[in-house]
Amino acid sequence: MGELMNLLYTIWVKKEKDKWIWVLVSTNIFTLKSLYVSLRGEILPPPDLSAEPRRRLRGIWTSLAPKKVQIFSWQLIFGRLPTNSNLSRRGALPVGVTSDCVWCSGIREVKDHLFCRCSFVGMILVCNF
Repeated sequence: MGELMNLLYTIWVKKEKDKWIWVLVSTNIFTLKSLYVSLRGEILPPPDLSAEPRRRLRGIWTSLAPKKVQIFSWQLIFGRLPTNSNLSRRGALPVGVTSDCVWCSGIREVKDHLFCRCSFVGMILVCNF
């Protein structure tokens, strides 16, 4: 007990309000951009793109589209959509669920299949436009 009391006496408590700080930037203020920049090299390999495609991709984030459309577009371009194939690769599918398209049995659910070849999705797009 005496050892615990000695440790407690070495702690100084300030009479300031607690606050969160973001240590990855000098301003200590969290932004999505600072998070993205800090994780970019660890999670996403830098895209091997020439200047023109990079310029167009920057346009996604500066467009007037709703943020969820911007994010969806980025995920689609870089193959980060939560398709069954991607979820399976990450170990995020429940046991017994395959990476196949839920409408086209035996065909892997990848972005190209969903947006170009899946007959069910094609019917939905035709009916809604």
